[in-house]
Amino acid sequence: MSYLPQISTEFEKYKILWKIRKPIIFFVLLGIRQHLPNVSFQHSILRRLFPNTTNFKLNSDIYAIFAPSVLSSLRKISIWEIYSVKSNKFYSRIRISHQLYPEGLIWMDGRVDRRTNFGGLGLTISARMELDPAWSIVAPVNGKLTLLGGTAAYFYWDLEKSLNCTLDIIWGQNLLLLKNNTLGGKTLVQLNSGIADVPLSMALVDEFRARGVTFLQPTSVTFVYLFFQQPSQNSMRNIIIVPLKGEVWVCLVSVWVLILIAIKIGIYLQKWTTSQKVLFNPAGNHGNAESPKFSQTSIGLWTIAASCQKSWNYSPESIPLQIIFLSGLFCSFVVHVAYTGAILSTLSVSYPPVQDFMDLVNQKFTFTVYIKSDPFQQILKHLISVHNLPQEIIKVDLPSEISHLLEGDPPKAFLSYEDVFYRTALYLNYTKAFVCQSLAKVELSRVPYKSAIFLRKGSPLTETLNYKIVQRKERGINSRHVRRYEKEHLIQCKDPFKRRKSQREPVALRHLVSAFMIIITGYPVTLLLLLVEVIGFKVD
Repeated sequence: MSYLPQISTEFEKYKILWKIRKPIIFFVLLGIRQHLPNVSFQHSILRRLFPNTTNFKLNSDIYAIFAPSVLSSLRKISIWEIYSVKSNKFYSRIRISHQLYPEGLIWMDGRVDRRTNFGGLGLTISARMELDPAWSIVAPVNGKLTLLGGTAAYFYWDLEKSLNCTLDIIWGQNLLLLKNNTLGGKTLVQLNSGIADVPLSMALVDEFRARGVTFLQPTSVTFVYLFFQQPSQNSMRNIIIVPLKGEVWVCLVSVWVLILIAIKIGIYLQKWTTSQKVLFNPAGNHGNAESPKFSQTSIGLWTIAASCQKSWNYSPESIPLQIIFLSGLFCSFVVHVAYTGAILSTLSVSYPPVQDFMDLVNQKFTFTVYIKSDPFQQILKHLISVHNLPQEIIKVDLPSEISHLLEGDPPKAFLSYEDVFYRTALYLNYTKAFVCQSLAKVELSRVPYKSAIFLRKGSPLTETLNYKIVQRKERGINSRHVRRYEKEHLIQCKDPFKRRKSQREPVALRHLVSAFMIIITGYPVTLLLLLVEVIGFKVD
């Protein structure tokens, strides 16, 4: 708190008692008058007392004018706000409402005008020219550029009403990265020179850009996507191995080994206890026929057959071996139920080969970006460094943005925003159905990227516009406009891998090739062995 010197004017003598900061308040004491003068006279007083208080960066100074009585008791108070907008000074009286509480406290509140009243001044907006007239939200009407519609237009229309200002639009350009690694572009030049106050479109918030401009509160949060053509699925689905996990196969093989060991031990004990008797004696079923010997090959085949629920041409007469046989059959039955169910699931459900960003990296995709998109080039540069990708930054011009993804060799993925990519596809005369059927997308990451309106460094509009953006968010206005934009500009493609039950893919021959390969391979091998036996029989 600091005392200020007395100030004399031609009106009368005033004494400024003190100055309080945060908020900045100047108290002016009317030493002679018993009552406050009229509003116009107070306005004149402030203009004479403070003629050079325009450099406030939109911060307002608040002045309280008191009118004491003869006994120096307070009679009336008048509070004024002095603020400047674009070198224009405004004197605005703050209307105060108060309430007296039983405890004797007085609650007084009022609304400052610096956040709501630009006095009809013009807000100059720098807009870029769109490639496709259908995208443009600015067009000349009666010789003057006018907003036609869109999310940005709704924002500035709301701003026009809430700030009591007018909108003046001029042609500009996007932010550009110059050869000396600095920001440039027509819009930035207009902002820095004071020709324009704000840009029409938002920009991606990143550290590099933040060094050259001042970003306001983000008004849009989105994700970066990778657009690509799904590689064809393997024509031969491995329905033999895939349905069961590795640990299940280990258990199955272990069961086979245990059955084989049990049979070997059983045969050994049978021979040891019965001396020269063989393991299987079909005499009870086939008269006094000689019991054949059970070879090592037959033991192995019998074990596999038991695990596959197929009986062999001999049955062990040993009760322990019969129990082992039945246990193996029951185990194989349970596994068979799960196995067949897994095969059915494998055949009826399709899974995309690429489901996330790392799938693209593992399948050796080449990543590309738009030739004029500096932020996406920085993102790709970061990806190349982090994942050690064997490539440089590959830039693609607009006419090739879709077609280069359809070439397929080598496979490519394009970094872009979802709405920008789809609008470009429609601009290049690709239909929505073609885009949905031919191209797929995955998120680069779950980290959202923010976009915001930017101003020149030190712009006096920063505080006021940030206040308006936060106010729009709190009232849900911003979310409503974002949803409307997404509904109008995003292509809602149905996921081809999330079919309904009636749309499941039927089993085709290419799905069963691996199964048929087993029997196709088994028959030639059987014929070859049969031929060897015939030749051996003739030789003998």
